[in-house]
Amino acid sequence: MGKLAIKGGKKAYTAKLPPWPVWDRKEERALLEALHKTDWGGYPPPNTITKRFCDKFGKKHDSKYCFTNASGTVSLMLALKALDIGWEHEVIVPALTFVATASCALYLDAVPVFVDVKPDTLCIDPDRIEAAITPKTRAIIPVHLGAHACEMDKIMELAKKHNLYVVEDCAHAHGMKYQGKSAGAWGDINAFSFQSSKVMTAGEGGCITTNSEAYYDKCMVLTNAGRKGPREGAKFDTFGWALRMTEFQSAILEVGLDRLFTKQMPVKQKNYKNFQKRIAGIPALNTLPEDKNITRKSGYGFIVMFDEDEFGVPRDKVVAALNAEGVPCFGAFYEPVYNAGIFPLADDGSPLTLRQLRGKVDYRKFRGSCPVSEKAAYHRTIWVLHRMFLGSQTQTAMMADAFEKVMENIDELRK
Repeated sequence: MGKLAIKGGKKAYTAKLPPWPVWDRKEERALLEALHKTDWGGYPPPNTITKRFCDKFGKKHDSKYCFTNASGTVSLMLALKALDIGWEHEVIVPALTFVATASCALYLDAVPVFVDVKPDTLCIDPDRIEAAITPKTRAIIPVHLGAHACEMDKIMELAKKHNLYVVEDCAHAHGMKYQGKSAGAWGDINAFSFQSSKVMTAGEGGCITTNSEAYYDKCMVLTNAGRKGPREGAKFDTFGWALRMTEFQSAILEVGLDRLFTKQMPVKQKNYKNFQKRIAGIPALNTLPEDKNITRKSGYGFIVMFDEDEFGVPRDKVVAALNAEGVPCFGAFYEPVYNAGIFPLADDGSPLTLRQLRGKVDYRKFRGSCPVSEKAAYHRTIWVLHRMFLGSQTQTAMMADAFEKVMENIDELRK
């Protein structure tokens, strides 16, 4: 019998996992408020509780306007549509992200173009963006990944120089600030997700933020089946989708927003720091460098980097061992989108779902062209999601103990 749990030993992490999602009587009262008012839907938009939540969320994220919808993916799609991005326009996205960052362009007959990420942040590399710009480029979608932020100052300068739109993908970045300015306040229109595992959740849902009244109106109309809302100043009807959020979801999110800022972010920040110190002392492991530009830290996942070359053990074996020790974590949590099974390609390398792009684009050309993304996804990253840092200092220390135990007994994984 080995010392590692995967080899029959005792688990290192024996405490209960921090609960997720978090809720208490505040959510119960909020849901009862929505229930008793009987006007449960999102029409006409924004409904009472939804408007209250949107006003609070926008203010917390340095944005004049916020509007809810069905998901983070929908938020990205609505943003591009509101910016009139469509047929064969090109949209620059990072290679290492969830597929929605790219598929939102395909939904609108636009073409995602992949750019590699930086090794110290795993966010899109601004120095590589310019080379990807062509006369067809219309927008950049930077993704704040894990617990790191994109270099938004550099990206906004590039966008201004080339007259491009910026849509921040903030699915991981609720509450984060970069250079004193909130994620979701830099771009023209920006997208958040409230999916089950995200930093804030109502089970499903999303929202856009913007400082443009015109873009807010467009997103509201597009979400509302193309119809004007009752808000004075909504100027047009158009083709749209029925993608409104219910009052029940908004009620949960309103409570969750307050809890995130008053309780959860402070707890996570302390636990992040303690965990990071422990990881720094373990051979073959490191964390992504601290970025002084991140002036308020938040994030969806804490990323530990493992050096396969130093120990000659595949990252995925280490991930399996950590899970056996009682620490839920992931290896290829995201992979380069052009390799993802839910980004299917036709025989000629064009998107399988878009016949109009046959012979016009070939995503096979990106394979090998984004080495940082590929090495991170398949060989280096170990993802620990944010819920694991909502526990006590003892739980966080126990999690670090599991990493230390696996590395001290890594010889057992070679056998």
